[in-house]
Amino acid sequence: MGILKGYVRNRNRPKDNIIEGYTSEEVTEFCQGYMKDVESVGVPKTRHLGREGKGGVGLKITMPTYEELQVAHLVVLKHITCLIPYIDEHMDMLKSKYSCKEQMWYIKNHNEEFLRWMERKVAETNVDETMKRLGRGPDCRFKSYQGYDINGYMFYTKDQDEKSTMLNSGVIMTTSMTEFDRRDRDTLIRIAKDSYYGAIQKIWELNYYDFVICVFKCKWVNNCTCVQFDKNGFTLVGLKTNGYVYEPFCNAPILRYGLNKISWIKAYLTSWLPYSSSSNEAGSRDK
Repeated sequence: MGILKGYVRNRNRPKDNIIEGYTSEEVTEFCQGYMKDVESVGVPKTRHLGREGKGGVGLKITMPTYEELQVAHLVVLKHITCLIPYIDEHMDMLKSKYSCKEQMWYIKNHNEEFLRWMERKVAETNVDETMKRLGRGPDCRFKSYQGYDINGYMFYTKDQDEKSTMLNSGVIMTTSMTEFDRRDRDTLIRIAKDSYYGAIQKIWELNYYDFVICVFKCKWVNNCTCVQFDKNGFTLVGLKTNGYVYEPFCNAPILRYGLNKISWIKAYLTSWLPYSSSSNEAGSRDK
């Protein structure tokens, strides 16, 4: 009550003064969330500031299957800028060696052969130590976590979410995609940026000996069948199915500008979940 009384400047209009003073502070605080290098007055700083790329709870030593590790390693290599010339070189080699193939055939074989080709490439050429580490691949044993700090948030796995009052396992990733016609694999339909919704299942910190790179293994929602938009502007997401089982990983540090937390609002009368997102609030909830 003392705070509300402090808003009163005119004793003849106390209610009007309280409303005006309170709303002015709320509007100012809201606008500060969209301004860089501005600290909110009276709001404590989050404890996750300064902990970019650090593991939190649930540290374990993990040794996955060889196939699963290779899938995660491929995601890392495909999203590192300095490796783009090598990716282009390998794709050009496939096209010159196997001409008259469909575009989808080149993409499929590139994904299957690039890791072995890259390992031979760094062994035969004079490259820096970082490139050699990336080409040789990560250690088969590495640290896994139930929580990890990225983008100023603490991300949780789905299992950790079940034990927590905070909802931190939901992610939305905005990425570029290339879509081909299913009947003619050479026909390009579109190149666009799409948002993919998912829940984190595992958090791995791949060990490249001189450095580590964090990847999230997620259960992604199928954008074609499990994402809808209602008349009120909400995005409805169905989480019962796993939409992209062959591409479960996302590279957390490299995609830090395109990977953010989201919130699930549980819908009790339907299998669809409304999704909400905010640059200052975060959380997630699966069914």
